[in-house]
Amino acid sequence: MILTEAGLSPIYGAVLEARRIFARIKSYVVYRIAASLILATTLSVVIYVSGCVIDTLMVIILAFLNDVSMIPVAYDNADATAKPQMARASKLVAMSVYYAIFHTGFALIFYYEIGNNKLEGFDTNTCAPGVQGFIWLHLFIATELMVSILQINCMLLL
Repeated sequence: MILTEAGLSPIYGAVLEARRIFARIKSYVVYRIAASLILATTLSVVIYVSGCVIDTLMVIILAFLNDVSMIPVAYDNADATAKPQMARASKLVAMSVYYAIFHTGFALIFYYEIGNNKLEGFDTNTCAPGVQGFIWLHLFIATELMVSILQINCMLLL
């Protein structure tokens, strides 16, 4: 650190900015792990249970869009904590797994309830292009909304 001003105020400002950056990194780590688990688990269960394979290009585009959606995290208004924080990987992974289980369970119940109610044109066993598109769109929306939810919860819980 290079001090460009007299006194200790530049050190205080650097500490505050470091704590803001740490809060952003926590949000990013939790989101990245949770989103990866949601996509992998949901798509794996759909493939193994009903044989409905989502087009590979759609999955690649979904992963790319999830990465693009993380750009705002670098510019969010993360608050600096009053006390120093330690990076507790187990807590971040546990929080990620919690969100992944919740979102995956909700998505699977949602897909199979729609299929069981015989909604016109929606059958995961036939895996029509419309069904693939619906599953893709639902996963896209769920992971995009999770960015906001996780930023709020990371600030409150961690």
